[in-house]
Amino acid sequence: MTSQGAYRATAAVVVMGIVVAMGAPAGLSNRVSGIATPAPVKGNATLGRAVFKASGCGVCHTLKAAGATGGIARKNLDKVKLSYAMIVSAVRNGATTSYGAAMSPFKDTLTPAQVQNVAAFIYKSEHP
Repeated sequence: MTSQGAYRATAAVVVMGIVVAMGAPAGLSNRVSGIATPAPVKGNATLGRAVFKASGCGVCHTLKAAGATGGIARKNLDKVKLSYAMIVSAVRNGATTSYGAAMSPFKDTLTPAQVQNVAAFIYKSEHP
């Protein structure tokens, strides 16, 4: 191994040691230790349930916690476990599935707090 290669290997070991000692940043997977550190869930799930209903999410999405039986979009939300960040992104920016279905973005319809609330509701319903 060249001295430059040895330096890189040593630097990588030091960085990995710091990550193990301090933990991965919130929302990132700690690949060194294998421990996933989920992003913190922001928002109020109780208020999010009301947003889910008032915004018509149940027309397309199935979610037992909301009494919603829509079947137009995505698989049954009761049977998937999306990350909080993924839910926020889909609500805010919309989403397209591999089979061509599309969800409209709600960033111009819902306030940032409402997006966080509905995402918290969906996340907590999927991850009891």
